[in-house]
Amino acid sequence: MYGSCIVFLDNLEVFDQAFIKNIRLLQFCSEVEKLKCSDKVSVMASTTKVNLIDSCMMRHGRFNLKVNVDVPTQAEKYEILKVISNNGTSPCVINHEVVFGFISVMQEGEHFTGADLVELLYLRLKVTPTQQSILA
Repeated sequence: MYGSCIVFLDNLEVFDQAFIKNIRLLQFCSEVEKLKCSDKVSVMASTTKVNLIDSCMMRHGRFNLKVNVDVPTQAEKYEILKVISNNGTSPCVINHEVVFGFISVMQEGEHFTGADLVELLYLRLKVTPTQQSILA
């Protein structure tokens, strides 16, 4: 009757902090187990702070499968930037080679994720065209 569904919880560590009382945390875990019993529902979560996740949340039937996604390499960062800016055409990028090059090789961006790159790209593009040519 109904189609499949994916429940995605971003920043799973926040759930653990918000449900500081054990009863609430156990209730949350119980609800996750109920959802995961269905063939039509997949429950996934993400975190950047695995060390803050309570071990009871990582038990079988809850969030027991871990997939580690490493920080992208410089070449991967460049490809991410191309994708998020439609190959340099959106938003209006005057010289996308210079902007992409600047962002993908900058020392401070060594540990940047794809989300960090999106934010940095938009911050970089907020400067005026004159400032962009000077910075390039």
